Amino acid sequence: MRISTILKIVGALVAAVVVAIVAIVFAIDPNDYKDDIRQAAKDATGRDLTIEGDIGLELGLTVGLSIDGVRFANAAWGSQPDMLRAKEVAVRVAILPLISGALDVKGLTIRDAEILLETDAQGRSNAEFGDADAAGGKAPAGDSPAGGGGGNAVSIAINNVVIENATVTVRNGVDKSVTVLVVKALNASGSGTDAPLDIDLAAELTMNGSKLPLELKGTVGAPATLMAGNRPFPVDLTGSALGFEFKAKGAINEPATMTGIALAIEASAKDLSGLKPFAGDSLPTASPFSFAGNVTGGGKKFAVNGLALKLGSTEIGGTLTADMAGARPRLDGTITAPKIDLTELMPAPKEAAGSGGQSAGGGAAGGPGSARPGKVFPNDPLPLDGLKAADARLAIAVAELIAPGAKLNDLTADIALDNGNLDVKPFGFVLSGSKFDGAVSLAGRNAPAKLGFKLLAPKVDMGQMLKEQANIELLRGDAAIDIDVAGSGASVAAIMAGLNGHSRFLMNKGEAKTEAFDVIVGGLSSVMGTLFSSKQEWVVLNCMASDFAIEKGIAKSRVTLFDTELLTIAADGQADLGAETLAFKVTPTPKSTTINVSVPIKVGGTFASPSFSPDELATVKKLGSILGLAVFPPAAIIGLTELGGSDNECVKIAAKGAEAAPQQGGGAPSVEQIVKEPEKALEGVEKGIRNLFGR
Repeated sequence: MRISTILKIVGALVAAVVVAIVAIVFAIDPNDYKDDIRQAAKDATGRDLTIEGDIGLELGLTVGLSIDGVRFANAAWGSQPDMLRAKEVAVRVAILPLISGALDVKGLTIRDAEILLETDAQGRSNAEFGDADAAGGKAPAGDSPAGGGGGNAVSIAINNVVIENATVTVRNGVDKSVTVLVVKALNASGSGTDAPLDIDLAAELTMNGSKLPLELKGTVGAPATLMAGNRPFPVDLTGSALGFEFKAKGAINEPATMTGIALAIEASAKDLSGLKPFAGDSLPTASPFSFAGNVTGGGKKFAVNGLALKLGSTEIGGTLTADMAGARPRLDGTITAPKIDLTELMPAPKEAAGSGGQSAGGGAAGGPGSARPGKVFPNDPLPLDGLKAADARLAIAVAELIAPGAKLNDLTADIALDNGNLDVKPFGFVLSGSKFDGAVSLAGRNAPAKLGFKLLAPKVDMGQMLKEQANIELLRGDAAIDIDVAGSGASVAAIMAGLNGHSRFLMNKGEAKTEAFDVIVGGLSSVMGTLFSSKQEWVVLNCMASDFAIEKGIAKSRVTLFDTELLTIAADGQADLGAETLAFKVTPTPKSTTINVSVPIKVGGTFASPSFSPDELATVKKLGSILGLAVFPPAAIIGLTELGGSDNECVKIAAKGAEAAPQQGGGAPSVEQIVKEPEKALEGVEKGIRNLFGR
């Protein structure tokens, strides 16, 4: 409710005592006119005013009037009979301005008061007076509420306000929330109605069961300026609340409508713990906090220019506008940030009793206490309703973004949010010196939600990225990445189960650490045989290629190759993203007789717990002769050449395999062929044994 509206309500009550003031002038006991005062209040507001005690008088050019025991009726639909109760109300009014129809209140004192401000389920306020109060609708056209500026409205100015021990209760009939403000002491004093007011407030705010101290000191404009409503109303205030220290300096240029706001706002706090009653345990752990910005606008539209927000090591600047006039709030603007540390902005992890440090309700994927034992992708519903709470269009530029497990530089993104549909297009960032570009779309308005994700990186320094992001050294060389997927569902697990698209990776000539082979084949060097007799730390990597076609949650390898100076590793199979299971065969092909016999490896199990074992039938065949060239479908070559890999060694190997595919007997025998032709496999065993002995 506007300040001017509150003052008009108070003014309407004060106007009700004008009859008593006139009686004083004629030396008539005002107590004899209680009924007239009640009627004047009724005429002005449509509500009953009850005076339970006596009316005290002070005569002079200013007339003092005090009333013990005052009750002012609530709206007919209100939750309580009275909107206001006060043990003492005292007012001093200048006599001479009454001649011109102006009410100049030199002083107003309220002690031990209870004030109720509430709305009903339809959002109507108990501060609406007149016919709307009685009938539950709007006042007839042409009627003016008290103090509303009609032709007979009284000009009201109030100065030197003292409020002690007053409780203001605000009930929201729409969301059923209750907020209580206890004004321990409020002093607003000035030398006249045209002079600024000095404010000194000590209060306590109760929200969600928490009591929050509030202090406010400073200077605001003259009461006459506020009541005029069309002249700048200066503000210079400092205060503290919710653990924050704040300052506001500037002016409200149209105080009647609370528009034309131009305020410089500053706020700071040692941490955000004071917001816990509102946000619970979801607060960031970072500290300290500071904010500065120039707030302009008013009504239902505001802007913040010169934004400077700091929380821990995070710094954010820019310009924002908020428009509340539409069906949904709308946020527009530009955000620039030298640094954003998401690890600091995340809430502290919850500790579960007896969890040994695991977060409540979880732990490692698939581990004890996991909501989905044995699963990696969470099945929790996505918070899609939040996307429908507001619309937004933001341009973001972040010099350094620290996220769990990664640090990005030069992040840029254009974000558009429209009634539940989110588009981040385009976005780009630099990861370990390599440039990535992409786009994200999330149609939360749909049921189920639809997700689209694209990521392209034409040249990724794999050595630098692995070292900086994972603190490991396995590969050296440049790679290209192309990911384009789409899916739908109400959770991450559901989206992955129906995912469609592709994932491609192509690496050019470089180096591979011998440890990398254990990573690639699940630590099965011992099963595959001793790969490197020299035990050299690094080997020449000719290429590395991977192309997965994803359809309805099944990621199937079209080509997976790892070619070095000593051997070629090919993989074939698929991953079920819905069931989270693996079914691959990894086949090493040595290029040197100095390398011990290597056998194909079957990779199975689940994402959370993969399993590795030798391919028995292929092992028998392997003893007979080295497996031939792996066979890949011609379509697999197309995706790799799109990454610029026409001269890539892995592409050439895959292309040879594709050429051999139609030929009879061409390419490596499949597991299916080995099963159908066990005799030939046994023949190969005999040949293999003879070869081992040089016969």
